[in-house]
Amino acid sequence: MGLKRTDEFRQDAVRIALTSGLTRKQVADDLGVGMSTLNKWITAHRDTDVVSRLRTKYRVQAPELKFTSVRNKPEFLRDLLQFLSDTSSPILIEATDKKFSLCIHLIECLIVPAVGPMDFGPKARLMKNMFADFLADNLPEDVIEMFCKACHACAHPLPGSVLKIHEREGAVPSQPGQLWSTAHD
Repeated sequence: MGLKRTDEFRQDAVRIALTSGLTRKQVADDLGVGMSTLNKWITAHRDTDVVSRLRTKYRVQAPELKFTSVRNKPEFLRDLLQFLSDTSSPILIEATDKKFSLCIHLIECLIVPAVGPMDFGPKARLMKNMFADFLADNLPEDVIEMFCKACHACAHPLPGSVLKIHEREGAVPSQPGQLWSTAHD
């Protein structure tokens, strides 16, 4: 197991390797690190440096490079993708099907809510995913829209909302397990 090096040590090693005129092999030997380690540090430094320059050039201030922060900056995206392509950098792109995610939420909240440990197992997850696939393909858009509005209304209830009215009338349970007795009494 190798010695854990500080960030300051790594930065100094990169600076020396890039500015001293010595070969990387000489720098690695002098500092007591492997060539592959030094090369990784230099690559990481260059990648960070390029992305930082692109962020500055296109005024991207968000801490993470998410689509919402760069969607109106096609030149930034073009230059970033060109850099990633030129350096053969591995990239991770997170893609989410929003309708599928909403269907999963609909199922988990209203249709098949978890009530026991078996509801979190792989078979239950597979069943819910298959059901969500079916809903995402077949559920009318207005139903999804109504569900989103209902979630938003519950997250931000207005004074005198339907939920508060039902709570006063005893129709909405305040205790876990009260739903069953209230619904079937």
